[in-house]
Amino acid sequence: MKKKLIVLLLAAVLSVSVCVTGCGMVSGGSSVEDSDDEDDDDDREEDGDRDDKDDKDDKDDKEDDDDKQPALPAFVDVIPDDDLISQIKVFVKNKSVWSVEEYPDSAVSEAGYFIADLDHNGRCELITAVLHDYGDTTSMRIFEIDEKGSFFKEADLKLTGIDLAKVQCPDIISYDFAETYFDDTTGLTHYLMMDSYDNGNGEYGTGMCDLCYHDGSAELYYYGGLKISETPDPATGRADFDCVYYAEGKEVSGDAFDNFYSSYPGRFKKDDGNMFGVYRRSNGAGCGVLGMDDEFLKDMLTDSYKVFIGEYDHDIFVDDYNRTDNVYVGPDFGSFGEKCVGTWNLTASELEGDRTYYDETSERQCVLVIDDDRTVHMTQYTDGAVSLQFDAELEINTEGQLFFTYDDKEVLPEGFGYETYTVTKLMDEDTLLEIELDFYDVSGDWMGYTVLFFQSADKIMAW
Repeated sequence: MKKKLIVLLLAAVLSVSVCVTGCGMVSGGSSVEDSDDEDDDDDREEDGDRDDKDDKDDKDDKEDDDDKQPALPAFVDVIPDDDLISQIKVFVKNKSVWSVEEYPDSAVSEAGYFIADLDHNGRCELITAVLHDYGDTTSMRIFEIDEKGSFFKEADLKLTGIDLAKVQCPDIISYDFAETYFDDTTGLTHYLMMDSYDNGNGEYGTGMCDLCYHDGSAELYYYGGLKISETPDPATGRADFDCVYYAEGKEVSGDAFDNFYSSYPGRFKKDDGNMFGVYRRSNGAGCGVLGMDDEFLKDMLTDSYKVFIGEYDHDIFVDDYNRTDNVYVGPDFGSFGEKCVGTWNLTASELEGDRTYYDETSERQCVLVIDDDRTVHMTQYTDGAVSLQFDAELEINTEGQLFFTYDDKEVLPEGFGYETYTVTKLMDEDTLLEIELDFYDVSGDWMGYTVLFFQSADKIMAW
């Protein structure tokens, strides 16, 4: 699916509204004939007393109004470490509740998990997000630790504003950053994020979302956006583009959109932006974390929160946890490893974007057998005869991925030191296995790679 980058050059415009109140005065009275000065003085004294009483009443009324104003919620900037670990352990202990296991939609590319305290009430939220292939839309769920700290509740999601291609939530997996603003009048924090979509039929665009989380509910207000329609011209071979802009739920001109987009944040107080430490899992790996070691999961979620508060560098988090299409199986092989057990036949290989397909009549064939004791048997055939055969042990690398190594220098091409076969994905209802084959020279320096696709010989194919 093609990706498009939409660049908006917007002028920063701040709008300030000033509300002015006026006070009206009404006079009235009766005339008394033959009044002397003493009576006038008495009248003035009585009027003064009434004025003083009115002033006192007004002051009391104002104090009553002040007393009626709701207090702003307490703001917790950073959750103390002991409290944080205690809350993280609740999520880890009950991971079967929130883990995105075996997502039923085969058109899902990946899931993401991260920890935050969106409303800064001292009780963290675990957010799960799923990126759908069709339309590039994202759906998400939010789970917040309850008041007792013993379990968690799932939040309500309320979507308002414009509706571009039935968007479900911001693209929190791909754009793991939010401009953050604080509302002094309500004590609430607003996270402004983007959401891009592409329906694959020549229509794509971007929505601007204001996410505000409080009282167990996430309000997602799509305050603006743009939709681009691409229509090919058969005569010229080129495409005509039509762009529609939206602001506050209605169609506007491009200039009006620019002004609105730049001025919208002006209603809040600017705060530092927030990065999110999103741990990403491909749908090929089942998306879930049930097979993940609990200690690893606890450390990852803790570090994710540290990214949110700025104590853990986002790039280091990505490097530590999302270096590749991370398939963490844990020290006990895990559920993902169990799914890899069986016989697999090579169906295609890909090098620098060029893919070669293999069938029963191909000159080259390869059969991979993975046993439940972690042993691997690889047999390659050329013109029907065995050209390579070896056994290896399935190991787990530093990224938590299954891999095995072949290092017979007498068989490998000249200059090669060894090869590694790394399992990167399970796809199509666990019937298609993707393996990255990396080549290294005799000094251990990386030389290049290719991708191998194996089809299960034991399971019914998804298609």
